[in-house]
Amino acid sequence: MEKSHHSGEGTSTQQPNSTLSVGTNNRMIYSDNTFSIAPSDLTFLWEECPRCFYLKVHRKSYRPRLPFPSVFGAIDQQMKQFFSGKRTDEFWQHFPNNGGRFATLPRSSAIWIESRPLKMAKYDAWIVLRGKIDSYLQMDDGTLGLVDFKTSQIGNRLAPIYSRQLHAYAWSLENPLETTGPLIGIVSNMGLITFHPQSFQVDASSFLSQKPLEASFGGRLEYLPIPREDDRFLDFLEQVVGLLKQEQAPVIDYQTQCPFCQYLIQQGKV
Repeated sequence: MEKSHHSGEGTSTQQPNSTLSVGTNNRMIYSDNTFSIAPSDLTFLWEECPRCFYLKVHRKSYRPRLPFPSVFGAIDQQMKQFFSGKRTDEFWQHFPNNGGRFATLPRSSAIWIESRPLKMAKYDAWIVLRGKIDSYLQMDDGTLGLVDFKTSQIGNRLAPIYSRQLHAYAWSLENPLETTGPLIGIVSNMGLITFHPQSFQVDASSFLSQKPLEASFGGRLEYLPIPREDDRFLDFLEQVVGLLKQEQAPVIDYQTQCPFCQYLIQQGKV
């Protein structure tokens, strides 16, 4: 594996048999040792259950979607709408690379990105990263910044997990399959914008009106820089490929925290 010292999402599938290359018109010919992975799957799907990760990549076997409180999605969209078009120095004076301007897109307009194949020589395999980007930064120096919005308090345990997704996007933007895509360039910085709700307020003036009461959350808003650590990310991808190259999916761990595997265990299906 060659390591660089630069310093929502696609379906994870293993592609049909063939010989891998990048041919004319940038059309890729896949081999049975090529794995297409969504950047988001490198976070909590990998953390929660390597078995489910393996089955999704190899068999397109998706875990049933669990109920997700819609309020988090609503807050995420409101944050993106608020920051869209604004400059970083309106909020943080000492932003990396002298700052830039936020660009956020509705989910329906998110930009699909796909990387050229990344060879993992240790396993004679290739990885293609494919997913969607709906928020980024146009930096003043002409580079790109990657940013993700989170409604939670990000500690030392979660930051490295989210870092994998941002690194996957960075690789895809700097090494795209199509060289004329709408979003291509050098990624100079990455980070998370986190909002941690800590209070709830009701607008007192709305008591006297005939309109519905107005309320809002208050809390801490922070920018958490994510350092660029390409070598560590590529080492992580080697672990991923090591799992995917196994002939069979990992057996279910009866101590697993994966809710889908827990259900299978409880139903006696394993």
